Amino acid sequence: MFEKSNDEAEKAYNSTLKETLHPWWVLTRYCSLLPDWCHPHHDRPRPVLNAIRCIATVVFSCFVFAMMTFHFVRMALAIVVMTTIHSVIPYLLYYISRRHYFLRFFKDWGNAEKQIMMAYCHRDLRTTIRKTRILVYTSKIAMLIGLLVGMGFVIFRFPDAPYLLSHFKVLRDLAPVPVFALIHLITITFAVTFASFCDAVSALVFFHIALEARVLFKEFDKIFLLLNPLITDCNQTERLEFKSDLLFSTELRRLVGYYENLRSFVKRANSLFGILWFLNHGMRLTIICIMLYSVLYMFQTNPEDAGIYFANLVTNLYELVLCTVLMAQIFRASDRLRSRLAVLLTKNWDLITKGDREILTVFIDRLQTDPLAASPLGLYKVTPSFLMTIVSLTVSYVIILLQSK
Repeated sequence: MFEKSNDEAEKAYNSTLKETLHPWWVLTRYCSLLPDWCHPHHDRPRPVLNAIRCIATVVFSCFVFAMMTFHFVRMALAIVVMTTIHSVIPYLLYYISRRHYFLRFFKDWGNAEKQIMMAYCHRDLRTTIRKTRILVYTSKIAMLIGLLVGMGFVIFRFPDAPYLLSHFKVLRDLAPVPVFALIHLITITFAVTFASFCDAVSALVFFHIALEARVLFKEFDKIFLLLNPLITDCNQTERLEFKSDLLFSTELRRLVGYYENLRSFVKRANSLFGILWFLNHGMRLTIICIMLYSVLYMFQTNPEDAGIYFANLVTNLYELVLCTVLMAQIFRASDRLRSRLAVLLTKNWDLITKGDREILTVFIDRLQTDPLAASPLGLYKVTPSFLMTIVSLTVSYVIILLQSK
């Protein structure tokens, strides 16, 4: 009774996680950052195009290695460097080492997502998915443009800064400043693009799992309508020739099975993305504390630098809030389902068979004790109240720093 047509399923394909991440995959694939990560590539017999891409991969790898060496040498000499390529090297190595696990996860999730889409309606979620995609990609592009403009301003204003290639007079004699500006802007683009895997990509993964949980929430509501004698007599029994209790029991077990499948994907996502989110939270919290302290400490003495720190503070805070809100959706969906099922079970207790009551009781208890949630390394859960914890930690740390001064 709840099956969708094939045409509707085809329309829902554009709402999948694979389509959401497709722009990132194209960027990393054809810019030679990574060969594949969310779904494997299939090289067609295009020798010229493949040869060009192989050459681009070699050139880009040499470029990344050269810039990484430059930053590490400057760090070894105790010279301030920009937080660019060397800061994302650990993430890059992690993705390369876990590449097969990522490919398997995205492949399995794609199959599970299509299975649920074939079974249940996703029409109401398309607008939400489209708006979320626009929000995430627009914010990333705006942040990148802001960083490029700011960095370009610094490079042309202070070309002899110690963290720039143009600091060396020998290199300045070989090429003009715009060439060095282009090199540094490319490294910033690479760093921002790849750093997105640590927050935006993983946040979108949990967001899509949360959307499927919302679909199952609506379907749980629908199957309880089967227990309503008026609806059953008028619409269900005559058309399907099934007893309402048998149909309810079948659909209940089916939905519980789908939900437990979502639980397994949440665990796999926590295993894959947990360390990235833990490092990202630590980095964001540190940067936010430093930027907030710098803004408060330098607001009167050096307002120009304070403005730069404030822009960095707003950027990092926005990224943290956006990704946390997306990741917290899975916990909200799980909690809403628990509350709703408890109410429905209470109202329809006498209409449900003993076996189905036991299934629902155990299922609700599990939702209570082990809700679906993003949990980096199993140390904490990303819930809607997580942002308040971040705010309290930041304010406490900054107050301590200001008092020490």
